[in-house]
Amino acid sequence: YEKNEKIINWALVGPSGTGKSELIEAIQDFFKLMKIPIPVIRVDLSQFTEVGYKGRDIGEIIKQLSKANSSTCPGFAICFFDEADKKLLMSGSDDHRDFYRAFQSNLLTVVEGSDCTYETRDGDTYEYNTEKVMFVFVGSFQQVRDRKMKKMKNLDFEECSDTERVIYDSISLDDMKEYGMSTELAGRIGNVINLKRIPESIMRELLADKIKEAADEIGILIEYPDSLIDMLIAESYGNEGIRRPVNIIKGLIYDAITDKYLEGKVNKRTKVYIEDLDKAYIVENKRQSKDINMN
Repeated sequence: YEKNEKIINWALVGPSGTGKSELIEAIQDFFKLMKIPIPVIRVDLSQFTEVGYKGRDIGEIIKQLSKANSSTCPGFAICFFDEADKKLLMSGSDDHRDFYRAFQSNLLTVVEGSDCTYETRDGDTYEYNTEKVMFVFVGSFQQVRDRKMKKMKNLDFEECSDTERVIYDSISLDDMKEYGMSTELAGRIGNVINLKRIPESIMRELLADKIKEAADEIGILIEYPDSLIDMLIAESYGNEGIRRPVNIIKGLIYDAITDKYLEGKVNKRTKVYIEDLDKAYIVENKRQSKDINMN
């Protein structure tokens, strides 16, 4: 970054199952591991409503940047706008369209690189110059793909070349503007990165890691047959991506340990066996099956 040089903002797009959330978390972990003194924050734009972000206005972004600011590299930050496509939709009633236009206009003042001020309801004031912040718009933009599919309904997709498939799968800034992004906001985005579907072999590894993370988070041990991963694969490529199977696993675990938890008998030696997507229970003995994964 040179003085007077503009930071290039990106858009990171891809259907569910392409690893957008994993990439954001990996970048956050990398910056922490390498002790890079630049804050990496994540803002879920789907949480913004007509009355503001969780009841507040868009200045909440400035508050997060201000709190995360580094004294070593003052002003520098990376801000991921997750679920960004959820606020670029211009369909619905006139009131909704007016809100999205106003929202994007307010967001533009943050993204374009300027002095921003945010005052909380408690009277606290946060100031931040966003000139050195890289903003990354993240979303699936699935409705754009659906719209393009309708336009191509008369094309025999099976006969498309590999190049034509890439063109179809990719989302451009022009697509975003047609979808609802304002021309001014689109003009602040320099690069659009299109992610492709994660290969099944890698998705299997991610699912195993997520199951272990769920067990560690809850503070128990997990056993499951190899077939469980097969059952979760299809869920991983759905509209909710890997979030869906993770929520399924957590739900099964909590259902299995509820009674023991209320009795204060759940600890790091508690072992839950997940049989399938509908059944999980606490293992009371040390019997282990040959095809069971231990975490």
